[in-house]
Formats: sequence, C-alpha cells, structure tokens
Amino acid sequence: NGVIVLSFWDFLGKKSLVPATDLEENDYWLSWGDKNIKRYCHFYSPAEFAKIDEIFTSNDLYLFEVIKDDEDMNKYKVYRRDK
Repeated sequence: NGVIVLSFWDFLGKKSLVPATDLEENDYWLSWGDKNIKRYCHFYSPAEFAKIDEIFTSNDLYLFEVIKDDEDMNKYKVYRRDK
C-alpha cells in the first residue's frame, strides 16, 4: 500500500505570463529572478486533471485528498492504493 502526492502550481492570474507559443497549449515561460531568465511551466486544465485521475484510478489508486495551500498558489493531489 502506498501514497503518491503530486503538486501543481496554480500560477494563472498571479504571475506575469508569456505564452510559450512554440510549445503546447497552456505552456508558459515565467521569469525566474533575473527578468531575462525564463522557466517553463505548464498549467493543467480541468480535462488534464481528469486524465490524471483516470490514469491513477485505472492503476488501483484513488484520489484520497486535494489540498490547496500557499495562499492558493499550489494544489496537492494525494492518491492512495486501494486496499
């Protein structure tokens, strides 16, 4: 029996975003300290969250808990193996 915790950064509307038009939908470049240095971030859509849930449940894990923390900047999804 195990547990897995996934964390997702909910940065939309909270950061200065530059869409990564050369990548996939919901991909962004965000500044990192020095404004000239960019980091890649992906914002997960509700459909993508549903797909993640589907993948885990099809592998005998279930969504145990969803936690929003850090001033609602992060979402944590906790999955557990069915007993």
